[in-house]
Amino acid sequence: MLTAPIVELAEDLYIVRQYTDYSHLLRGKKVFWFTFPPHYRYLQRKGLFDLVVFDAIDNPEGEFAFWKRDLP
Repeated sequence: MLTAPIVELAEDLYIVRQYTDYSHLLRGKKVFWFTFPPHYRYLQRKGLFDLVVFDAIDNPEGEFAFWKRDLP
């Protein structure tokens, strides 16, 4: 279990606990890249990211059918 709010795994790769200020780590543009449709909820606060990418890695069928409710 992680106890530190920020853990560096490698150069420029970190695990950051939710609600931790990590602004001192940022350089350049902020990209929010997600593959799980319900994570769009993290975009509720406008202006946090310069670029948003939803990577639809699976069709919303079979075991992923429940994703349909979260897709446009």
